[in-house]
Amino acid sequence: MTVVLLPSLLARLGLTALAAVLALGWLLYPGFAELRSSRSKLRWLARHDALTGLPNRQQLVELLRAALQRARAGGGMLAVLFLDLDRFKTVNESLGHEAGDRLLMDVSARLRSALGPGDTLARLGGDDFVVLLDLLADAAAASRVAERLLHALRAPFPMGEHVVYTGATVGIALSPGDGSDVDRLLGRADAALFQAKQASPGSWRFFSDGDPRLLDERLELESALRGALQAGQFELHYQPKVDVRSGHLSGAEALLRWHRPGQGTVPPGVFVPLLEDMGLIAAVGEWVIGAVCAQQARWRAQGLEPVSVAVNCSARQFQGCSLAEQVARALRAHGLPGRLLEIEVTESVLMQKPDSVGEVMRSLQDMGVESSIDDFGTGYSSLAYLKRLPVRTLKIDRAFLLSLPDDAEDAAIVQAVLALARALGRKVVAEGVERAGQLDFLRRHGCDEYQGYLCAPALAPAEFARMLQARRTAGA
Repeated sequence: MTVVLLPSLLARLGLTALAAVLALGWLLYPGFAELRSSRSKLRWLARHDALTGLPNRQQLVELLRAALQRARAGGGMLAVLFLDLDRFKTVNESLGHEAGDRLLMDVSARLRSALGPGDTLARLGGDDFVVLLDLLADAAAASRVAERLLHALRAPFPMGEHVVYTGATVGIALSPGDGSDVDRLLGRADAALFQAKQASPGSWRFFSDGDPRLLDERLELESALRGALQAGQFELHYQPKVDVRSGHLSGAEALLRWHRPGQGTVPPGVFVPLLEDMGLIAAVGEWVIGAVCAQQARWRAQGLEPVSVAVNCSARQFQGCSLAEQVARALRAHGLPGRLLEIEVTESVLMQKPDSVGEVMRSLQDMGVESSIDDFGTGYSSLAYLKRLPVRTLKIDRAFLLSLPDDAEDAAIVQAVLALARALGRKVVAEGVERAGQLDFLRRHGCDEYQGYLCAPALAPAEFARMLQARRTAGA
């Protein structure tokens, strides 16, 4: 069986893309004994956070649903604690994502040590953690756990030459009082966290239904965000993509920033979900596409030759055919060829409505605009869809690169992804590359491009223009 025919066979067998990756990796790299355990690791990753090993949202929902059923049957009480770290963004920006990841792992270990054997600690992503307390005697028991969690984080965290101090804020929701279904309970624990952060960061707080301050603060934030687009408070930074073999600049990814007057830069993790909730993400996404094209035109007017810039699009932007129309208008308005724009879609969005997303991708392809799959490896996309869709690039999720080159299983998975991409004629971009050892590994095994702090963080347009100028001077 040839490599060319293998993806077609795997697709007919109905294997997911990741299962196919492992199968292809096994055939192309028969010396990889580690791949035998990779299937079980991928099943484990579907229900666990790759960085900390904690249950992820999917497993938390399953555990919470089962706990609620037990509580209803036995008349017991349970609690959900939503925990958000303080000053985590500062660590990420000043010391880099590797230090941020190390901090998250150390925080996870301390939080686990503060919990009992029957308690559940989960990580939802970023610096958000959730604790599930089952079979509580009373509400006071939940507050005592919250105190222990906060106390566990008060001691400093050694980070090589640095010492990091962090803390947390905790919101608590109780069942049955605050809700008896998963969504309501998680939502009210999140609302309690918001209340606590507004009232006294670094504290804990029970959910308070109808708190007028919470409503006022939420409305204020929504109002500020609603006017941010018209007031010109959004801007884009550009994270360089670099050719692994030559080391030359090969592209960029546009990243959204919000500068709120009097508040400074608001983290994307705070305002992007709110844009989704408010139904504004499509309008902001359209602005991003236009702003990228306008910036490309400005660079051209300065005598610089722009590189392709990738824009990450949400699920709402793929509804109907409006995305393709927006891209076409932006390109025409600024006189740009489609090759200077790339549309990224996460694997999870792709699998929600693969047929409609595929239709949009084909319309984009007709304009010369390439499409790529972001966070590849986390969504279990079907190989059949991957083969049919006009996807040019796969972006390996940074979770698989964290332990490279030392972790044998992660190394085997990355090698197999690269082998699959070559067999299907796809390009591969590695995200979150921060160490020379990671880059050496990717270079040895044929990765095409990378982005991450090893090259540069996201840059303001003027700083990125200097990279374009250096590229022109070097004749790349």
